[in-house]
Amino acid sequence: MALKKTKITIDQAGNIHVDSTGFTGNACSVETQHLLANLGAETKSEQKKPEFFQKSGTVQKNTW
Repeated sequence: MALKKTKITIDQAGNIHVDSTGFTGNACSVETQHLLANLGAETKSEQKKPEFFQKSGTVQKNTW
């Protein structure tokens, strides 16, 4: 299981940038929204990484 990390950067203009790694599926979005809500910020744009489209948990292998 990958280590889950979230990096929050606030630039000089006060813009908040969040970069998360180690999450699959929408778990990253849930975590990010929680963090942004606690910071009193809102999402202006979002870029989904390939991991977003992976299923959480174990990988299923079909044997035909």
